[in-house]
Amino acid sequence: MMSRRLLARWPVVGGLITVLAVVASLVWWAIAAAAPSESLPQKPANLATATVERQDLHLSQSATGVLGFGSSFEVQAVKTGTITWLPTVGTVVGRGQQLYRVNEEPVLLFQGVTPLYRVVNGSGLQGNDVQTVANNLVALGYLSEFAEGSKTGDEFAVAAQSLRKDKGLPPLELPPTDDSVRPASDGSSEYGTEGVSGSIATRGGIAHSDVYVAPSDVRVEGIDAQLGTTVAQGTILRVTQTAQKVTLDAEAVSAISLTVGASVTLTLPGGQTTTGTVSEIAANAAEGADPARGQPAATIDVDDSAPFEGVESGPITVSLVSETRENVLAVPVAALLALREGGYALETEDGKLVAVTTGLFAGQFVEVSGSGVTEGMVVVTAK
Repeated sequence: MMSRRLLARWPVVGGLITVLAVVASLVWWAIAAAAPSESLPQKPANLATATVERQDLHLSQSATGVLGFGSSFEVQAVKTGTITWLPTVGTVVGRGQQLYRVNEEPVLLFQGVTPLYRVVNGSGLQGNDVQTVANNLVALGYLSEFAEGSKTGDEFAVAAQSLRKDKGLPPLELPPTDDSVRPASDGSSEYGTEGVSGSIATRGGIAHSDVYVAPSDVRVEGIDAQLGTTVAQGTILRVTQTAQKVTLDAEAVSAISLTVGASVTLTLPGGQTTTGTVSEIAANAAEGADPARGQPAATIDVDDSAPFEGVESGPITVSLVSETRENVLAVPVAALLALREGGYALETEDGKLVAVTTGLFAGQFVEVSGSGVTEGMVVVTAK
């Protein structure tokens, strides 16, 4: 009976041995598949390479500014009466053109530095305000010439009177200077030129209430008055220069090493770029200027506004090249390997490490040098 029992268990034992053999075989194949082959060296499947190239590297600093037209200036009321015409925002007003009208009388734009504070006529006056009027009369074609420091006379008075008539300015209500005054030849107008030595010398002039003096053409930025309002004083308009400018606040200035005259790159969010020149840095830029009063910490003139056509204002990136390395060997920063003992190395395609000394880091590239580094060498880099 014992032999029958033993014979009955052999099929069970045999089946168990077969199962163990299969499992062992699978484990061996799994280990063999995981082990690297000694005859075929393993390489990364996504190996990326870069070439050591000779190039110029530029280190840039960047800050965010605002594109616009610079600081605004207030145009004050100089005539008493009712406002009868105002320009629209964005209007560019040139020399000799009207800024606004009061009682249907225009206030003209003159270009210069010294504003008028009196009636400048032909009665032998001289001074900075006289030169302002004379320069504009010459520029507008009413006066042939007027040397610096000259005194006004008959020719000046006739030129001023002609401008008044052409631009619709009312006659100056001043008394004649002598009893020999003669009216205009046709007796029909106070703008006549006869009797120049008399009334025309005083009536041929420009009053401070006739013009607003600005350094150049202006662009209307804002309207502070309304048509029909009676004015005697106060702000009528706010104007700027016509050339686009970039302004920066104190925080932006502290983030970038700006100096007057420095050249910068200007980039809009849409990618349009041009260059600019730093024209002004406020004396209190480090402490913060007062933007509410039109005092930015720094101002940059736009060299060529054509790339910004159609864009009048908005944020803009100001980039300044602070350091340059010319004709140096460089690789992508991603090609650098940090060594355990310190320093950096480059890895060649065959796995060799070449120690390098790094120089300027500029954007995605870094300057490298070393005895084993040559132009055109192919090195491994991260993707």
